[in-house]
Amino acid sequence: MREIRDIIRDQILPSTEGLCEIGSLLEDDKTIIVIKVTKGNKLYYIKKEGRSATGCFYRDGTSSTPMSEEEIDRRFVASLNYKRTLLSEIPVNRTDLKFETLRDKLRLNQIHINDDTFLSNFNLVTNEGRYNLLADLLSDENRISIAVCVFKGKDKTEYLMRNEYGNKSLIQAYKDAINYCEAINPTYVDVSSRPRKEKRMFDNKAFEEAWINACVHNSWDNHISPQIYIYEDRMEIESQGGLPYGLTEEEFLTGISKPVNPDLMDIFKSCRIVERSGHGVPEVVKVYGKGAYKFSANTITVTIPFDKNGFNQDGTVNGTVNGTVNGTVNDGVVSKSEKLIMDATL
Repeated sequence: MREIRDIIRDQILPSTEGLCEIGSLLEDDKTIIVIKVTKGNKLYYIKKEGRSATGCFYRDGTSSTPMSEEEIDRRFVASLNYKRTLLSEIPVNRTDLKFETLRDKLRLNQIHINDDTFLSNFNLVTNEGRYNLLADLLSDENRISIAVCVFKGKDKTEYLMRNEYGNKSLIQAYKDAINYCEAINPTYVDVSSRPRKEKRMFDNKAFEEAWINACVHNSWDNHISPQIYIYEDRMEIESQGGLPYGLTEEEFLTGISKPVNPDLMDIFKSCRIVERSGHGVPEVVKVYGKGAYKFSANTITVTIPFDKNGFNQDGTVNGTVNGTVNGTVNDGVVSKSEKLIMDATL
């Protein structure tokens, strides 16, 4: 056991002192060496290999998987107790921003607005008095693209159409994208039994939680927006930035809340769009399982599969559809393009 202790001490950096406990137990007349390892807060690696893909590993079930260079960089920065720059601390070269959409939403939720202190109260200007990235995101007119991209098959080979909901306040853009996706989510109604049974092609609540999380926790400082991709058999929601620093996949999936953009989260909370309860991810996991989430060093992707049981391949149903589309877009009018998308997904 001393040899094992020496190997761990001499061949792993940084020091693992106090993290490893080595002992033994007797079971079925056999001596079993037991090594208990406590989670550390640094990026540990094999000394002779250094911080590289051959020196850094993470546990994947019962296997040890080499880290990518991006993952090594991410974990190393996290080990330095890196403090992320807030959106409210990043200045933008804008002087003409207006916030009527945000003001209306706050008033609707009975939030008092003082015109003299509005910008500072909601962290829309830097300490130097300049508009910041948070203000740009929430302004009535901005340069932020929010897109729903539709593909005909199961991959990105055949592009069908792109719906743009950006260039407006994120408070409105996120909801417009939700309305569109709900409009192409038909309701199957089985009237052959009583009470009649209804179901949707995908779970609206889980989708909304995944999309709102993508908008609130996106790494907006890299100027890449979250996107929705619709395929024949599924929907994918992709946000930028990967896991929040210091949070493991398991912690993320169980709903431990660590906002990437706390200042944006505060605005969404004031507008009654979110709660800081961490229930969004568990809501998705409850419906679609942990496998719905895929993590990389730079992105988080949520896959929402389409349940077509009851729907025929030609777009009709083995029952009735509640209306043409159970949702509203553009004041309740379902456009020709939206009907085309519903037909394509069915």
